[in-house]
Amino acid sequence: DIALKYRDIGVGAGLHLAEDRLFVGAEAHNRSDRYDDLDPFTGYTNKVSTTSLAVGTEYLALENVAARAGLVFSSDDRTFDQGLSGTYGTSAASFGLGLVPSGGILQMDAAYMITLHSGLDVDQSAFSLYARLLF
Repeated sequence: DIALKYRDIGVGAGLHLAEDRLFVGAEAHNRSDRYDDLDPFTGYTNKVSTTSLAVGTEYLALENVAARAGLVFSSDDRTFDQGLSGTYGTSAASFGLGLVPSGGILQMDAAYMITLHSGLDVDQSAFSLYARLLF
C-alpha cells in the first residue's frame, strides 16, 4: 500500500501604479508532500515541506512591450528515509520581455531564469518562449 498527502497554501498581493506604468507583486507559498510506502518489510517515508517567497515587477516600457524581472527564495525541509534529509535553500532570478495585446490577437513572452544559489548544488538556467493566439 502507498499513502500520499499533498498540501499547498499560498497568498499573494500586487500593486498597479497605472500612472507610472509599473506593477509590483509578491506571493508566498507553503507546500507539503508526504509519500508513505506501507510495506511492512521495505516500507519508507519521504516528506518535503517547501516554503517560498517570490517578488516581481513589470514595467510597460512601450505601448505594447512589458519588461519583467523577479526573484524567488525557497527553503526545502526534507525528511527521507533513504538520505538527503536536511534543509536546503535556493534562490533564482528571472528577466523577460512580453508583447502585451491591446486589441490584437497575438501575445508573446520570452523569459530567462538562472539559479543564484542552491543548497543542493544544482544550478539551473532556462530560456522560455511563449506565444498565444487570442480569439
